[in-house]
Amino acid sequence: MTTILILAPIILLALSYIPDTEENFNDWQDNFMEVLNLNLVAWGIEPVDIDPLTVLQTIWVEKYDKGKPEANPRSSDRIAKNDARKAFDKALRKFVKKFINENAAVSNDQRRELKVTVYDDTRTRVPVPTVQPAGSIRKINPHEHVVQIKNPDTPNSNAKPVGVRATRVFRFVG
Repeated sequence: MTTILILAPIILLALSYIPDTEENFNDWQDNFMEVLNLNLVAWGIEPVDIDPLTVLQTIWVEKYDKGKPEANPRSSDRIAKNDARKAFDKALRKFVKKFINENAAVSNDQRRELKVTVYDDTRTRVPVPTVQPAGSIRKINPHEHVVQIKNPDTPNSNAKPVGVRATRVFRFVG
């Protein structure tokens, strides 16, 4: 029996609105909390609803200051900083999902100001592909063929052509 492995690009369905790097995350959370506090009443959010975020923000800022590279942190400081980030990140995501995403009082401009995902409310069709995906055999071993599929217009990228959702590979033994 022959096994065919397909090296297709992995496409993230939704990129995170929360930055990866600690420095960028720190700037982002500072902006988020500032904009949030300025708009609590207008958005109908009770101060008690953001108390957990405020506590986690205070912990994050303290641990970040002690755990960033410029502070020459100990291992325990870095671990505490990472734990504070995870807890704050999780709470922020839950808060955004519950109080921002489904809140009709929050406009798209305000979501941009918060630097969270702004969802498109207009359905649009995916364009018809203009380029056919190209496949190439990367490796042939007994009982295994590795095929890579990519966009021929961008040979250095593993991305599929725009509008291509899937690729079918058929095998013939004869």
